[in-house]
Amino acid sequence: MVDRCRHVGVRVIVDVVLNNMASTGRQGEGTVGTPYDADLLLFPGVPYFEDDFNNASLCNSNDTTYSDVEKMRNCPQFGMTDLDQSREHVQDAMAEFLGGLLRMGVSGFRVNGAKFMWPQDLRAIQEKVNERSGGIKPFYLLDVYDTGSDDVTAREYADLGYVTEYRYAQRVAEGVRDFTKFWEVVNYAAGMVDTDQAFVFVDTPATQRFVPSTLTFKHPREYIMATAFTLAYGYGSAQVMSSFEFDDYNQGPPSNAGYSTRDGYCQGGWVCEHRWRDIFKLVPFSNAVAGKDVNHVTANQDVVAFSRGRNGFFAMISGANFSGELDTGLPPDDYCEELSNCDIILTVDENGKMQVDMRDDYNPFIAILTDAPENSYKRTVVLLEKHTVHGQYVFFRGGIDHSRRTGCNENPTAGNNCSVPIYLRNVEMPGGNSAAYQSWREGDRYLDWYGPEEGQGAFSDWQAYGTPGVWTTNDPSDYRYSPVNTYGEHYWLLDMEVDCSKTENGYFELKATLDGVWEQDIAGQQCAGAGPAPFTSINHVAVCGQVNVFHWNEARCEVETL
Repeated sequence: MVDRCRHVGVRVIVDVVLNNMASTGRQGEGTVGTPYDADLLLFPGVPYFEDDFNNASLCNSNDTTYSDVEKMRNCPQFGMTDLDQSREHVQDAMAEFLGGLLRMGVSGFRVNGAKFMWPQDLRAIQEKVNERSGGIKPFYLLDVYDTGSDDVTAREYADLGYVTEYRYAQRVAEGVRDFTKFWEVVNYAAGMVDTDQAFVFVDTPATQRFVPSTLTFKHPREYIMATAFTLAYGYGSAQVMSSFEFDDYNQGPPSNAGYSTRDGYCQGGWVCEHRWRDIFKLVPFSNAVAGKDVNHVTANQDVVAFSRGRNGFFAMISGANFSGELDTGLPPDDYCEELSNCDIILTVDENGKMQVDMRDDYNPFIAILTDAPENSYKRTVVLLEKHTVHGQYVFFRGGIDHSRRTGCNENPTAGNNCSVPIYLRNVEMPGGNSAAYQSWREGDRYLDWYGPEEGQGAFSDWQAYGTPGVWTTNDPSDYRYSPVNTYGEHYWLLDMEVDCSKTENGYFELKATLDGVWEQDIAGQQCAGAGPAPFTSINHVAVCGQVNVFHWNEARCEVETL
């Protein structure tokens, strides 16, 4: 089976149980013919014996709460025989088991009930697997049921692989029921893991049966909406469910008379959500916009809409009808609507606005992709250290100095050779997005040496003084935390896509301003972590596609890879 799947491009991820063996009260012969007795803790086929298990006599058998981390990870749960993964022999046996599966050709593992295992023990097992795998790097998905109600957190496991985010399933269901809650689906302040660590879903076989608030195939319109949002929004790595019908949670899959599983051709009890039209048609959209930020957001009771970088735009309505104008942030053009197979053509005007009329009660979505040239654009981060007080804002100006190029003027447009085209990314923080930043970045399309661009947004009648920054800290408990800031407090963040083809061999200049006062001229020096710039400058010199760290009025600087 594994070979057949690999030949058609399907990777096999094995759901493995490493925390325990058979539950107490069971004995007999295993699937490969070896005897076992769970009550005596005898599993000679592995082999595991009594010393390989946690001592149940040290645990309070009447305490089944999840609030005590020691008991959760060191004591049997639900009558299971709890293996002691800190033992070298147990780690070796598990590593050999996983390594054998890798040699068969599987691509990785979903570790069931990972929250019942100590993270350091899982790491030791992974290291032993690496020693036996011949260079194969398996995919790991850690099943950690974290709803914020106990002391075991998903973040404890985030550096071991992808981690299940059960809170996302709860929050996206709430969003479908109340569109104003869609922007609460990701809450880093509540402990949700970063997007590159999260494994998200609308439902799983377990939540379908045991979590009543979960959306499932039994409510198809709401289920499709939640799945469509998940694929379009791009938080984490998304799983699309493929179920079978059931009336009782103990009911197995469709079967033949002898209880062998019935052929799965999406009939006779097989649901096959992955083949539902508006789900599978959004997969190419999701792939095309992968890694692009969420931007140009509209969110109210009637509609939720957003762009994904310069590559795409998605909108979804809550009711049967919606007619109105949406801000897409996309270049003006006529675009094919992906879900209708281009039966619908949508027009974006010079201001990035698009008039839409959405009237299909069962398929309340639109999705468009652009042909915007992305190859020359690279995500570039600037962090500038400047101590400020509440109510102060740092702006940036820059591009290429006039002394180095001709064709420069005070109009920051495509015809100005000293302005560098940029696309300001959406800066997500635990406490929500900065209202000032969101206003000022609107219509800011160039890093230039001048004031606000024509059409650039204002905040409470406060006009931008350049390209806006955002105050950040490296403290995850602070609502202004940003994961790209690993340095400390008072680092003003500029997170943007930069057209590197318009820079000087990948380098560009900038200075910051505060309360209308520019930084002083800087005696340039080579930044730590970067090669020499192709020019000298009295400004900060940044590298396109990198993290650039500067300090107000200082020449010292650092460059790191993103």
